[in-house]
Amino acid sequence: DLLSFVHQRGKADDLAQRYEDVLKKDAKNVTALYILSELYADLKRDPKRSAELLERLAKVSADGGEALNVAASAKLAQQYVRQSKFKEGAE
Repeated sequence: DLLSFVHQRGKADDLAQRYEDVLKKDAKNVTALYILSELYADLKRDPKRSAELLERLAKVSADGGEALNVAASAKLAQQYVRQSKFKEGAE
């Protein structure tokens, strides 16, 4: 819903900047990692940056004793495939 809202108003770049600033202050902010990974995957079409953020999200989740959920894992695989990293996407 958030991505749809900002897209309709042309504010995707503003949202990206806001949460990139949050990550500069707290590199383990789960909300910022998740929102940015979705933003770069769906609106900004930057699979490399999205995959990087999802990898960081997976690490933060693992450090907290949780596994990356199925939807986020699928999104990470999708971003690898968009970069033509088929082996990583399959793994």
